[in-house]
Amino acid sequence: MGIKLTMATTLRTGNLRRTFLTAFGTSAIVMTTAAVGIAQENTALIEQVGDTSTVTLGQTGTGNDGKISQTGNSFSVEAAQQGEGNRLEITQTDDSPSDTAASVTSTQEGAENSITLEQSGRSEALLAQTGDRNSATVTQAGMGNALSLEQGGNDNAFTLGQSGESNIVQAIQAGSGHAATIGQEGAGNTISLNQAD
Repeated sequence: MGIKLTMATTLRTGNLRRTFLTAFGTSAIVMTTAAVGIAQENTALIEQVGDTSTVTLGQTGTGNDGKISQTGNSFSVEAAQQGEGNRLEITQTDDSPSDTAASVTSTQEGAENSITLEQSGRSEALLAQTGDRNSATVTQAGMGNALSLEQGGNDNAFTLGQSGESNIVQAIQAGSGHAATIGQEGAGNTISLNQAD
């Protein structure tokens, strides 16, 4: 299938590096890493329009950021952020629902953390946060909605949403602040929430 990019720009100003990437109907791989001994700000903006799109994002360093947007159907994201700033915002819009779920697998380790995720159509998300401020805000709307979340260490928090048919939530908050807000609507609704010190 290859990688088709309409725009891929890296801007470097002093020790600030930003990657802006727009892809249509294919796949994108973005890796940003802070060099040892250099203060590094990592930012990646990705937008994909079309079917069967994939994103692999890896950020290791200080600032981190993320932001991914996919429109179409049958798309997926794999993202990993390590070190300090973190943050990640994913929006998947299924404009013609198929049997293939939109999927996100995202891990965050160290420091400020946060994930904001919004999915429409048949969707599933696997999220893991370890260390420091944590958080995660998820909204899923559509048919097969499933979320698996694990938060370990420090301030935690977690809000969901869900709407539609099968709605499944499995969440573990281990260590530190905890909190959770879940709301489900629709048919099959299942929640498993485990909070432990």
